[in-house]
Amino acid sequence: MAGKPFPGYSTAGINWENVSKRILPQLIYKGHVLRRERLCSKGLFFVCPKPVKDKIVQRLGGNLLDYGLQPGALTFRWYDIGPDKAPGVTRDIVFGGQLTTTVDQVANAFTSPTNLPEAGVYQQAIESELARGR
Repeated sequence: MAGKPFPGYSTAGINWENVSKRILPQLIYKGHVLRRERLCSKGLFFVCPKPVKDKIVQRLGGNLLDYGLQPGALTFRWYDIGPDKAPGVTRDIVFGGQLTTTVDQVANAFTSPTNLPEAGVYQQAIESELARGR
C-alpha cells in the first residue's frame, strides 16, 4: 500500500516522509516531558496503523531494543484492517502487536540513522544532471 491511494476513499497517497519528520520529534519531546511526571510511570503510548509503525521502524533502522514499561518508555501499538467482509459490512480492526523501547533509543536512532544511502549520492546526482545539460 506504500505510496498508493486508499481505494474508494481518496486519490491522495500518504506522505511517509511527513509522517517520520513530524511524528518522531513530537514523540521524543513528549516522551521526555512525560518521564518527569510522577504519575506517568509506564511511559508514552503511540497507537497507529501497521503501515505507519512499519515506516517509523524502517526510518529508525529497525534495531530498537525492547524494554519494559517505565518512565521514559515509548510503546508503539499497531493495528491493521481485518479480512474482507461482505459488501456493506464494516471490516474489523485487528491488534497487530506492541513494541516498548525508550525515548532515548528512539531519539538516538532518529538523529543517528544507520540506513543512509551510500556516501557521494548527492554528488553523483548533481554530476549526472550537469552532464545531461552539456
